[in-house]
Amino acid sequence: SSSSQNTTETSETVVQTAPEQVSHSSTIQDKLSNNLSSSSSQNTTETSETVVQTAPEQVSHSFTIQDKLSNNLSSSSSQNTTETSETVVQTAPEQVSHSFTIQDKLSNNLSSSSSQNTTETSETVVQTAPEQVSHSFTIQDKLSNNLSSSSSQNTTETSETVVQTAPEQVSHSFTIQDKLSNNLSSSSSQNTTETSETVVQTAPEQVSHSSTIQDKLSNNLSSSSSQNTTETSETVVQTAPEQVSHSSTIQDKLSNNLSSSSSQNTTETSETVVQTAPEQVSHSSTIQDKCPTI
Repeated sequence: SSSSQNTTETSETVVQTAPEQVSHSSTIQDKLSNNLSSSSSQNTTETSETVVQTAPEQVSHSFTIQDKLSNNLSSSSSQNTTETSETVVQTAPEQVSHSFTIQDKLSNNLSSSSSQNTTETSETVVQTAPEQVSHSFTIQDKLSNNLSSSSSQNTTETSETVVQTAPEQVSHSFTIQDKLSNNLSSSSSQNTTETSETVVQTAPEQVSHSSTIQDKLSNNLSSSSSQNTTETSETVVQTAPEQVSHSSTIQDKLSNNLSSSSSQNTTETSETVVQTAPEQVSHSSTIQDKCPTI
């Protein structure tokens, strides 16, 4: 008949030192596998973000979130998975590292039409004295629907950050991942919008920032389908007598296997701003989108 398996593994390591180094890494692996009698929808997401800041001291923070959703449903299903990882690091002559992770998982079985609205708003205001502040958060929304009628999905994510610094460093990065997977017997419309913006302002020190966004959309449709994928990566870097190197790469891969007509729109934007003075700041962001349709 039906089986539901949930496996959650969390490994967190916090190392705090005085005027030397702070290393923090956390790994979250979530694996959901459901075996019910008929159609299937699979979503696999891996996100790795690393923020490294150096001043008279060093702070290294990296976290990896792996989400694997595998569903085999007999009729219609609606699954919502929300994962939020926020890390706030505020340092004075010393250093403090703090991280927390919230994982919400909702699994619903529906027989008719469904309407899903997901709104997430994250606002952060950071004001610092002459030391370091590192803040990064990740919002992952995953909607998987297997409906017998028409469906409408709206996903809105808003992330606003205000950072004000004194003569030290502030690095802020955020990643928004939206994943919509629909297995419909009628018409379907999917819209996925991802925006990654990074603002780095430095005094005479160094800032290294990298962000990675991977989006995977998997659609199994019996009628016409319309897919729109828009990704925008914008980076503004302002420095004092230092150097700034910024490169962004967007890779979009859409592959659809539909029984009727299909429309695919792929937008790739790569912007690079390089301003140099007698030091170095390295910033790179990579966005990879993979949409396989079964």
